Amino acid sequence: MATGKSAQQIYTLLEELEDSEGLVLSELINYMRGDDIKDFVEYFRLNHDMRNDETEEFETNKYVLCMTCQGTYHEDGSCTNEDCESTQPTSGSSSYFSSLIPEC
Repeated sequence: MATGKSAQQIYTLLEELEDSEGLVLSELINYMRGDDIKDFVEYFRLNHDMRNDETEEFETNKYVLCMTCQGTYHEDGSCTNEDCESTQPTSGSSSYFSSLIPEC
């Protein structure tokens, strides 16, 4: 973390350019790696008691266990396993197929 003399360089640059347009910030963002920007934003929010807007709808990575076939699927959908009985047509329907051989 830059403090003291190492941080003074950027403050001097800001003063020299009278950076009212955000030129230095824009160039700094372009210079930084995406992971560094993400870490900084998380650090900033924590230190300034800011939380992400809870009203925003972000896609989640939560998966649910199918109780029929024990496969997983995204919580917003349904089981897509072709071998899963929960995705098979019900017995007796015109699209139902059974691989069982009936007894003679």
